[in-house]
Amino acid sequence: MPAVMRLLGLANASRRERLADRIAEQEARREAAQTAVKLFDRIAKEEALPKKFVETFRAAHLFRLLPNEVLGGDAEPQGKFAKLRDEIDLQLISAERETINDLYCANKLTDEARRRLEKELDLREENVANSRDEE
Repeated sequence: MPAVMRLLGLANASRRERLADRIAEQEARREAAQTAVKLFDRIAKEEALPKKFVETFRAAHLFRLLPNEVLGGDAEPQGKFAKLRDEIDLQLISAERETINDLYCANKLTDEARRRLEKELDLREENVANSRDEE
């Protein structure tokens, strides 16, 4: 049966489908980011936002949406900085969790605020996990 599947081109069909899906996702992400940046540029101009704010916000937004491209990697999820970015991000998330816990234990943070911050960190952590799954 495996020989028949290879002959019909089915052996790697799911792998090719996943790759095509990731490429389409990355293209959609890129297009959405370009739309958002154009909108932000218009808002920045209309509101006469300070140059430093515009540069910082724009860079942070682009890095969040297109990290591999901002760092000079390719459009593939396995861009050359992806693994390093993920490792560093996980270390930073861990440090933030520890600080949040310390602040909570020192009664400098309410339980509600701690939960909101932890939820944000959970979402960032999940994003890193999803990024790694794509590789």
